Amino acid sequence: MNALRARLLQLHTNHGLTDVMCSSITDWLDNGTVNAHKYPDKFHKAIHSQSHIGWRHVFMGRLSQEWEKLQGNTKLKTGKTRTAFLWGASVVEVTLQYTIELWEQRNSDVHGHTATEQTQKLLERHRATIHKLLEYKQHILPIDNFLFADIDDTLANSNSQTLGNWIATRQHAIKASAAKAKQLAVTNTPSIIQWLLPGGATTATRLRWRRDKLLFDPYSKKKKRRKKQSTGIQTSITHFLSLNNIL
Repeated sequence: MNALRARLLQLHTNHGLTDVMCSSITDWLDNGTVNAHKYPDKFHKAIHSQSHIGWRHVFMGRLSQEWEKLQGNTKLKTGKTRTAFLWGASVVEVTLQYTIELWEQRNSDVHGHTATEQTQKLLERHRATIHKLLEYKQHILPIDNFLFADIDDTLANSNSQTLGNWIATRQHAIKASAAKAKQLAVTNTPSIIQWLLPGGATTATRLRWRRDKLLFDPYSKKKKRRKKQSTGIQTSITHFLSLNNIL
């Protein structure tokens, strides 16, 4: 941001435009968004236009032309005129320059500075990928267990090319097998309702069973009477004897 501000000052950029451009880019870097209402109205169109393009694209050379319109042509002390297009190209130049430098720094941090570090980091990434694939081992089809047959020897290998070839030849097959196993499990699993239906029930009875029969009403006299009749318990003999018979 210091380099961008210095370049804008060098290009004799309008003072207000310099502050708004640098502040809005800083807002995006800090918060991920830019609130146009924080700035004067004449800059709103440029801010909205850049938001539509994407503020990340500022660092990839995609600068809204609305910024160039706000700057306009610049009259130099030499009597020449610098067009708004050249002003925008100079701004893009400095953003691209530092983006490339940061990308190279990132690559060095991720992949290593020396050949030895690069090889070691590549091995670590390959082994991390293989360990993630191992999580699928319990979820693939039994017929595809051979995909992990040599996993111990593979992890013990220190050749990055061998590990890379193992990942390239098995990763897609492992994920596809896990997806197919999940699909088959869902397709071949019958609904629990089928285990609750009475034997020999017709289609209409099945529908009525699903709607009514799964509801249990312990206070239903009708159900109690049916239960009593179905149990086959003998009625007490006292109901058939009178006082005279006893005497």
